[in-house]
Amino acid sequence: MDYYSKALKVIDKEKKEVSKQYRLISNIRLFVSVVGILFFVLSIIDQNMIYFAIFLGSSVLFVGFVVYHDKIRERKEYTDAKEKVLLKQVDRRNSKWSSFEETGIEFCKEDMTIEKDLDLLGRNSLYQYICTCNTIEGKRFLFTYLKEDNIDRKKIYKKQNAVKEFLENEELALEFETRSMMVGMKIGPKQNAWYESFLEYLFMKESLLATFFQQVSFILPICNAIAFVLFLKGNINIYIPFTLTFLQLCLAYYISFRCKDIISKVFRFCSHIGEYYRFIQYIENVEFSSVYLKELKSKISNDYKTTKGIQKLDHINEAFLIHTNPYIHIFLQMFLMYDLHCIRLLEQWKKSYADSMVIIFKVIGEMEALESLSVIGRDREISFPILKESEDIIFHGSDMTHPLIQADQAVKNSIHIEHGIEIITGSNMSGKTTFLRTIGMNMVLAYAGAPVCASRMELSVMNLFTSMRVQDDVSKGVSSFYAEVLRIKEMVEYAKNHKPMLALIDEIFKGTNSADRITGAKEILKYLNKRHVIAVVSTHDFELCSLVENNEVVGSNHHFEEYYDSDQIHFDYKMKKGRGYTTNAKYILRMAGLINK
Repeated sequence: MDYYSKALKVIDKEKKEVSKQYRLISNIRLFVSVVGILFFVLSIIDQNMIYFAIFLGSSVLFVGFVVYHDKIRERKEYTDAKEKVLLKQVDRRNSKWSSFEETGIEFCKEDMTIEKDLDLLGRNSLYQYICTCNTIEGKRFLFTYLKEDNIDRKKIYKKQNAVKEFLENEELALEFETRSMMVGMKIGPKQNAWYESFLEYLFMKESLLATFFQQVSFILPICNAIAFVLFLKGNINIYIPFTLTFLQLCLAYYISFRCKDIISKVFRFCSHIGEYYRFIQYIENVEFSSVYLKELKSKISNDYKTTKGIQKLDHINEAFLIHTNPYIHIFLQMFLMYDLHCIRLLEQWKKSYADSMVIIFKVIGEMEALESLSVIGRDREISFPILKESEDIIFHGSDMTHPLIQADQAVKNSIHIEHGIEIITGSNMSGKTTFLRTIGMNMVLAYAGAPVCASRMELSVMNLFTSMRVQDDVSKGVSSFYAEVLRIKEMVEYAKNHKPMLALIDEIFKGTNSADRITGAKEILKYLNKRHVIAVVSTHDFELCSLVENNEVVGSNHHFEEYYDSDQIHFDYKMKKGRGYTTNAKYILRMAGLINK
């Protein structure tokens, strides 16, 4: 039994015990409150001091049980979050992760081809499989990692060590993910809009409360207090303090109404800011060993403003919660212009702590993204890739598997290319396209700083291009064939820059007739036959293999094939050297009942 399965059994037992305690304390608290009320009533009726003493004792006991109940509630929330984390990991292992909510679809744009071709974003994607982020910044960082454009070897190696720390220290990864989950469970699904509104407020230049109104919020209550004293002494008429009270009430509610949209959104997000504070406290208490995690931690632990700022915001949020009690709130508005003081405190807080709050969100987010990258290595054979600095570009992948195929079902394949053209032939459903995605997805993981699904991988820093899921666009008058032509044109244009690149082309020019397809494909592959280009091309056209065989391009031929047993088709999904010779289209058509045997 692995670590996560064992932990799930332990937490399940703990959760039952905590839930039992939670219900018990709830019942005891209710009983004590009823007893207290009963003896309070009896003490008034009978004028009995013993009854009153029992009432006082039960009140103290009630407060004690409230405090203890809150601690049990926090423990219950912790066990709920931990159980959810563990269940998600079990679902990953059992291939039930396609129901996970976070798919990264919000980051998808129409012009994103690689992300769509390689299943990086959206339903049944790499993002959905590995994402453990619960904050907005965490999700953004993870997306940025998977779409890394500016590849820095030194930074990648630092990220690798950070990911390795989460991978090797399963207890750390589980605890970190649990803390993250607690934030997600508290804030809920509407956090995107509230978080964006909060950031918008932090960077808003204009003040919510003009200096004039800040001064008025002190002057009017003082004048009103003096007016009430003078009225009580009989020096002035009641209409003066009454008018001042009415003026305060109207002004306070006017300012509050004017700022309502911003304030309500800000404090909806801040209503659970305490979870962020507890998350930060946890991070500050962890002794990280990797340099990158230490650097991230130092951004919050070396600046007292970060934790102090989040504490103060939590206090201001509690002050705003007075709104939930309309009777107390209207009283405070009448005599103190309460909302103006709350807004003033919020504005003062923003001036002092806005920058530190952004740092907090980014530190938590990047740590979440790094922990997400470790997910890929929890239940499969992985290694950390080596980024080569040689002049000749290379891609060496030994025993590679597709990251999204269940570990016990994934078939290992190896490929070793030092620039040139790799032509892969094979029959339908034999594994050509999956192998192309295996290369591309592992390449994306390598540049993200994550482990790759291979026993060993060495690769150069290259720009990645894909032409796989090509679709037409009726609104623009673009056919699927022309859409593919545009994709491949982009590769050809980039190749002119003499910059390292790797192109993955699935069934090149499949949208046209075989004669034109073969002629066009040969010309394109000859053009891409450069020292700074690696092109991996799958095709059903065996004629393309002659390019390698006749030394017209530098490269090699490989193929996938099927085999038959008792008239049943089978695939081993193992890539073999040389060109393919088998076809199976007629068999598949017969199997589907579309042609006669």
